[in-house]
Amino acid sequence: MALLGGAASSLQAQAGEAVVDLMHQGEFARQEEIMRRSGAAGEEEITIRDAVHHMDEDTDLLLSFDDGRADVQGAYQLISFQGYLQKDLHALGNGAVVFLDSSAGMVLEPRQGSMFQPGTYLGAFSIEFWFYSGAPREGGEVLAWQGSSWIGTEPLFQKILVSLQDRRLTWNLENFFVRGEIGDQTDGFTGLPVVLRQRRELIPRTWSHHLLRYNPDRSVLEYLVNGVPESVVHVTDTGDQTGTPFNPYVGELSEPAVRIGQYLNGAVDEFRISRTWREPDQSRTGDLERGRLIYRPLDLYYPGARVQGAQVEGRTPGATEIRTYFFLSDYLEDPGFSDPRWQLLDVQGGLKEVSEDPRPAYRGRFLYTMVELLPDGVRENKPGLRSLSVEYRTDPVPPAPQGVRVSNTEDGVLLEWNPVLRGNPEGYMVFFGTGPDTYFDQNPRRVEQGNQALIQGLQPGRVYYFRVGSYNYSNNPQRGAHIPLELSSEVHIRAEG
Repeated sequence: MALLGGAASSLQAQAGEAVVDLMHQGEFARQEEIMRRSGAAGEEEITIRDAVHHMDEDTDLLLSFDDGRADVQGAYQLISFQGYLQKDLHALGNGAVVFLDSSAGMVLEPRQGSMFQPGTYLGAFSIEFWFYSGAPREGGEVLAWQGSSWIGTEPLFQKILVSLQDRRLTWNLENFFVRGEIGDQTDGFTGLPVVLRQRRELIPRTWSHHLLRYNPDRSVLEYLVNGVPESVVHVTDTGDQTGTPFNPYVGELSEPAVRIGQYLNGAVDEFRISRTWREPDQSRTGDLERGRLIYRPLDLYYPGARVQGAQVEGRTPGATEIRTYFFLSDYLEDPGFSDPRWQLLDVQGGLKEVSEDPRPAYRGRFLYTMVELLPDGVRENKPGLRSLSVEYRTDPVPPAPQGVRVSNTEDGVLLEWNPVLRGNPEGYMVFFGTGPDTYFDQNPRRVEQGNQALIQGLQPGRVYYFRVGSYNYSNNPQRGAHIPLELSSEVHIRAEG
């Protein structure tokens, strides 16, 4: 989970009903398993993050090409790179690399401890990648490596070549599997040619996952496309499980270079080499249950603001869902995903009946919004949020009281005014002092019932000046509201003893 909290997003709110476009005006405070990307029509959408690969103890090399970078993770060093990093074209994550048939691709040098370090015997291994075919060029290479060893005084040449042949990928592992002792003067040390071919043609402009994996316990080498076996070979002298096994070996005289994308016309994503038998990675969403985000609080300016409803636009293929939650508060906070105040918005019918609820979560100055993106049982289906607008209502402050009258009585100075009938007033504040408009540093008198106030304890013979203001939920000073009261015209009187 990433925490990106900060100040509230500003909004010039007006009293009454209004709509705010969070998709374009809002910023994230928290996010979990989501990403932004371009939709089918080119518009931006928020969706569940793809289950990209991560380094683990079995990973020898990982190239994800995310965020427009050709970062190399693992025991390899990037020597040269000729390719085009693309954010709009990817199988997983948010980036891939595009190679053209005239480019030399990328060259990686194996370092100490890598699988392709010269003189290394291997156990279980897997080589996998996502491939997007353009107009296929015969012979274009997804992966190429060359090695060599000795048979007595004669070299044993080795290679691994994954290339396009007849609109299919072919794996040619020449003498990569060997048996016997290195340098044996007889035929005791020898290599085995192994070829595995894709049975079905590649679909142009479509991503497909390719996995070659080897199990030394069964001497099985298996090639899968999108999780479906295309070719299986027993790496033995008889070609079945009863024969003498050959073992993978990186010759001691091997070229210190692994090449990817040479003369290839297509794109590659999530290229990974592992020291284990990997399971197929055919799902674009992996095991994610949901993606979630919380927008930074939106300052609606009026503490009494109420949410009326929401409009959500996006993709919900299959049984996927987009759920929107909110709550309101008069305070600037940093709520988490499990905060009990989150209220589910009915994006179909709005919340007009709920918006009158007096509970604190339904009224406040700051709007907090959370979105959940839920996949379904078909793991390739992912919802995409394209537009989110929240409708809210703010109460205008009550108008200034009219008809203010002041008189002396036996008990003190009596102030009266006409009741305010608009703006849902909750009470009145009476300000007074000994000079015109110079009384605001004095403690005002609060009147919660009625439309008059008796002011006692004034100094006889002195002139006092008065104004009256009314307040509602939005500008109640007791809630710390910063919206000023609308004040009446000033009246004055000389206090009597």
